[in-house]
Amino acid sequence: MFRTRFAAQFLAVLLACSAALAVEYPFSGPEGDEAINYGRGRPMDVQHLKIDVAVDVEAAHIEGTVSITLAPVGAALEEVVLDSVGLDVTAVTDADGNELDFETTEDKLKIYPESPLPPEESVTLHIAYSVTDPEKGMHFRNPEKGYSEADTQAWTQGEAEDSRYWFPSFDYPNERTTTEVVARVDDRFIVISNGSMVDQRRNADGTKTYHWRQDQPHSIYLVNLVIGPFVEIKDTSGPVPLHYYVLPGQEEQARLTFSKTNDMMIFFEDILGVAYPWDRYGQVTVIDFIAGGMENTTLTTLTDRSLKDAGALLTGNTNSLIAHELAHQWFGDLLTCQDWSHLWLNEGFATYFDALYVEHDQGEDAYIDEMLSNAGSYLRVDSGDRRKATVRRHYASPDDLFSPRVYGKGGWILHMLRRQMGDALFFKGVHRYVEENYNQGVETNDLMRALESVSGLGLERFFDQWVYHAGYPELTVTYAWDQKKKRAKVVVKQTQKVDERTLLFHFNTELRFAFDEGEHIEHIEITKTEHTFEIPLDARPAYVRFDPRMAVLKKMEFKKPKPMLLTQLRDDPDLAGRYQAISLLAKMKGKDIVAAMDRVLREGVFWGERVRAANALAAMKHPDALAALLAAREEPDGRVRRAIFSGLGKHDGTEATGALLAAIEEDASPYIAASAITALSRLRDERVLPLAAAALN
Repeated sequence: MFRTRFAAQFLAVLLACSAALAVEYPFSGPEGDEAINYGRGRPMDVQHLKIDVAVDVEAAHIEGTVSITLAPVGAALEEVVLDSVGLDVTAVTDADGNELDFETTEDKLKIYPESPLPPEESVTLHIAYSVTDPEKGMHFRNPEKGYSEADTQAWTQGEAEDSRYWFPSFDYPNERTTTEVVARVDDRFIVISNGSMVDQRRNADGTKTYHWRQDQPHSIYLVNLVIGPFVEIKDTSGPVPLHYYVLPGQEEQARLTFSKTNDMMIFFEDILGVAYPWDRYGQVTVIDFIAGGMENTTLTTLTDRSLKDAGALLTGNTNSLIAHELAHQWFGDLLTCQDWSHLWLNEGFATYFDALYVEHDQGEDAYIDEMLSNAGSYLRVDSGDRRKATVRRHYASPDDLFSPRVYGKGGWILHMLRRQMGDALFFKGVHRYVEENYNQGVETNDLMRALESVSGLGLERFFDQWVYHAGYPELTVTYAWDQKKKRAKVVVKQTQKVDERTLLFHFNTELRFAFDEGEHIEHIEITKTEHTFEIPLDARPAYVRFDPRMAVLKKMEFKKPKPMLLTQLRDDPDLAGRYQAISLLAKMKGKDIVAAMDRVLREGVFWGERVRAANALAAMKHPDALAALLAAREEPDGRVRRAIFSGLGKHDGTEATGALLAAIEEDASPYIAASAITALSRLRDERVLPLAAAALN
């Protein structure tokens, strides 16, 4: 699942972007206050599940039968216990039509066969049930809830354990089964589900019946059912059939938004050496989805706010969301975390393979920018008493685990392994991990053993400190030059609180000393609270970098003099180094800093550094900073232009106001117009009110 906070294409960006960016992932208190959750037992092998229901979208009502074919795994079963919340179960019968005793509790359906079910012998049970407007699991968007007739639809969301709210099942990720979904709906709707459509037919009562079947086993939380007045767009650009489902009138947006899906699929197949594992792939956009996207097997559900028209694409796209969910078809659907504590194997891989596609599609700088963004999302929420391990069993609900600790940090764990092992061995190890666990549940040790087997490395310490313990290195780095001895002195201190939760980190990295011509790389190992490195050099370096390959997830304080930072900003070939220089220089004052940011804004190689330069200029109360922003307002890259107009809202003056008014009227991007309205409101210009009212309409 992609937990994101997309802004709607105009109004939501205008009114909600600042608040949305401040939203944090669920946090349920210090570790130790929550229940400990061990993996769930698997007393039965669920071999097939058939959901046969009539769905009244207008009334938010589901009624029908679930048929579950199962076989006891170990001992004979005297009762069959399924997950069921809020469901009105009216009857349970066996394959011969005999009624069986059953009872329902707050969260379980207990079925009592006439005699104990013997191990490894399959039986089929039929469960008749109904539910109206379930609390979770299936979500209805209908006029009763304030939606228009044209927007009436229903969709499911099973992750983590919400399928039990709309059908009874063994709702835990360590069980895999083939599934069927048969749904009768109003004639104006279509039904989309997992796998392939077996049949559709019109009924005499004005309804239609759709029959879908998923022949390859998958986990229950991945069962999907979407109902609505959708149109289908078929993409035949590659060997795997691609299908996009949107509301009428959104077809062109869908073609623009999903245009790189096939390229992503080919890239993932190539880099993994494992073909796309299912027979088709669909993407459906729904109204007011509760996340950015959800990787249901063969059919990803996405928020309709992911759709972009040509104007919206000027300031960015949703390729990261699309790549993330597509990567889940391998990591999460084909290989599924055995229990929720190992969720990072789903979300960390999807996050990292999204970044790998960014690298493939846009280059190394874009990859670095993506990884730094992922690091930022994690570092913002995981500090002090909020530190929690990536794999942990203390949680109140599995939903609490969906945080940057498994997304951003999970992706960084893989990035660090790649840096440590090198590309060839890393991807060879990931290939082995997928092949050895094909269509199975996985735990973290499965990945560690696969990587160790191809590399010969011992990775237990790495996984212990980065996965099974919490936190990250918090470093203070200082540099001094001894001209007489021609030695550079670098002191590295780990300052994080070391306790049973967070370890003292051991890692290898580098120091880079850059000169007017050439550089010197010093390989170092960090194993203690404090290290002092004295490195003989031929001359004083122009600037110094710690961990220049960005191989360690960390917080770092490395103060440097202004001249060194200005040189680093100008000359460092690494984007991360230039970002670091911008960040540190932005806290200083001086006309030379304004000039340096102006140069980056005009000449920066990568759009991200130009955005950061614009943000720095926005914060500087200097007339030259305002002049630099105004001079760059014709910037062709919409992402940079958006930062410029947003920054103008921090500078008073007639010229800033005029530029913002012009952007609202003339810019082709609705996101830039929205940013300009927000900026104008910061200036408290009375002309913003009618413009905001027009935007609302």
